[in-house]
Amino acid sequence: MSTSVQSSTNQPKVGGADAVRMTRRCCLGLVATGLINTHLSADEVDGSNQANRTRTLSTSKVAPGRVKTKWATEYRVGRFQVHSDAPMVASKSSPAGEFVQAAAAGQAATSSQLDHKKVAAELIAVQRDVERTLKIQPAESTIHVVLFHAEHEYNRYLSAYFPKLPRRRALYLQDRGPGMLFAYWHADLLEDLRHEVVHAVVNDEGQSPPIWLDEGVAEYFEVPAGQRFAGSPHLPAVVAKCNDATSPSLAGLAKVKSMAEFTEGYYRDSWAWVHFLLHRNRPLRRQLVRYLADLRSGTPVEPLEKQLQRTCPDLHQQFVAHFRHFASRQG
Repeated sequence: MSTSVQSSTNQPKVGGADAVRMTRRCCLGLVATGLINTHLSADEVDGSNQANRTRTLSTSKVAPGRVKTKWATEYRVGRFQVHSDAPMVASKSSPAGEFVQAAAAGQAATSSQLDHKKVAAELIAVQRDVERTLKIQPAESTIHVVLFHAEHEYNRYLSAYFPKLPRRRALYLQDRGPGMLFAYWHADLLEDLRHEVVHAVVNDEGQSPPIWLDEGVAEYFEVPAGQRFAGSPHLPAVVAKCNDATSPSLAGLAKVKSMAEFTEGYYRDSWAWVHFLLHRNRPLRRQLVRYLADLRSGTPVEPLEKQLQRTCPDLHQQFVAHFRHFASRQG
């Protein structure tokens, strides 16, 4: 992942398939987040206990000996249930229904970066973009979006409920219950939300995509819609490699099975392969869409990299030619 999408702690974001694996590996269920009203201690929270996941959401989020959080703001937009620890106040200069979130309780809302209207619009827009591009049938299951007004509150909350997870600027977690997206207010919040919503939509049902594809799709959609074809920060480095007739190894990406192994360069290379598959030609796009559909339906499916080797014998040459086109545009 490039520095433009690094976390403030110099760590990449985690979501999607690996978030599911990570949650199970740490034996932490959704009940541990505090979104679910429970009286279990951390040691009693076990990923194998299905009953613990069925508690209902409540306004007061309390777990004994842990962080007590009362959500000052809760609202629903589409399938997204948003929870925030800071109040929303009406903006006097805005039309009715537009809200701006205060930086903290009792403070006046003074910054446009805290605009909940923008957050709500972005959640819906990226969901629809992903569904339309990848031919995914819209789902109705709830995705919980938890937004903190400051990074230290976000870290304090995750330390209390997910102490074993590495720190990331944003997280999407899902086990056998509803998906949950955690983030905090900062300049690149909308980018983080777009990235993590992609994980939520792509991993909604069926089998999870391989890490490279899951992250590549998220990297593709995390930039604003108008920048997805030719405005990604990954593009210059990929074009430079292709000018040297070098393409990233798809087989090598497919061998990466853990986010611990997924270095910054893998984010760039995964983005490049997704961009190539979506934009090179219609048959490749259809092949990607069909592969993801097979995963969602639970159909046994040959790994995508093997499919591509068979259906596109000159895959390397096609990849290089695709990105050399951008060099000629720039020239």
